[in-house]
Amino acid sequence: MILNTVLAPVFISVFHWGIAGAAYATLLSQGIAFLYGLFYVIKNKLVPFSVPRKPKWKEFGLILRLGIPAGLQMMVISGGMMAIMSVVNSYGEHVVSGFGAAQRLDSIITLPAMAAGTAVNSMAGQNIGIGNYKRTGEIAKHGVMYVFACMLLIAVCISLFGKYAIGLFIKEPEAVRFGEEYLRWIAFFYPFIGINFVLNGIVRASGAMMQVLLLNIISFWVLRYPFTAIFSAWLGEKGIGLGIGMSFLFSSCAAFLYYRYGRWKTMKLFEKKKAQSG
Repeated sequence: MILNTVLAPVFISVFHWGIAGAAYATLLSQGIAFLYGLFYVIKNKLVPFSVPRKPKWKEFGLILRLGIPAGLQMMVISGGMMAIMSVVNSYGEHVVSGFGAAQRLDSIITLPAMAAGTAVNSMAGQNIGIGNYKRTGEIAKHGVMYVFACMLLIAVCISLFGKYAIGLFIKEPEAVRFGEEYLRWIAFFYPFIGINFVLNGIVRASGAMMQVLLLNIISFWVLRYPFTAIFSAWLGEKGIGLGIGMSFLFSSCAAFLYYRYGRWKTMKLFEKKKAQSG
């Protein structure tokens, strides 16, 4: 991600490759990251190698049960972003350029939230596996506190220095103005997307993948796209950031309600083996 952030402005602005430069930067950075990861894993023997075997039908069913909703989640997210872009595109080139630059920053800004979600997912999964839901609750509480504080600090920095960050990607004054305005509208909603990542990570650890899929559908199709369309129709291009930000807030409320009152604690991925008498 950092390499892509550095290479994209260089390829676009310095080499004047335009949109193709962004594609080359993404391809090159992901390729280098893949090769480095492969080298690191093999060198440090982090992955145990064994002879592949055909999975049992129960294992195959479990893989599909968890994998299909996970794949559908990506489709829901991608489709939701396409729908939001249809709103953005209606406001002209400067809004599209500014929004695109802001989305590149978004991918960096949300990294701490994504990392927190991944961390609590791993920790919660271990504790859910042994039935320690008290510790799982502590993980959720501290995860929410830490991610909220971290994202709030980032929000302050973005509200103060967003103009300069946007200027790394685009130079057109109108596009920079919209990008800065968008970031100011959305900045202080970032802590709520952090909460969303953490609580969904806890729920996902229990194996409640269909429930997380439903939460993503609510987030993108019930909240984010409609809010973006409604607020932009009311406030013009300024409403894009406000609509997306409000969806962060209400998505975190939906995630909390399911975490608090949902039945994710009753999920059973594996049957306990009966103790053999003897």
